[in-house]
Amino acid sequence: MRRYTEEEKEEILKAVKIFGNVSLVAKKQGMPSTTLQNWLKKGLQPSKPSQIRELKKIISEQALKISILKDLLKKNTEFFRKKSHSRVLYSVWL
Repeated sequence: MRRYTEEEKEEILKAVKIFGNVSLVAKKQGMPSTTLQNWLKKGLQPSKPSQIRELKKIISEQALKISILKDLLKKNTEFFRKKSHSRVLYSVWL
């Protein structure tokens, strides 16, 4: 019996989701439809936990970037606000 890699299993399960027909996908892959049905019964989605971890990591990185950018924007806004006030005061003295 042939062993399928995690990537192959993922691709085959994606095909089932797209086509919605287990028998058709199994036939095209040259595998017994019972194998594919067993994967589906088990809810086999090998990379789901790793995808969730990866997405959580990406979300936390993006949240950190947003926080840093907000702080920079706030500081720059204050800096330019002070600078524009000094120009106004300078022009009044002229």
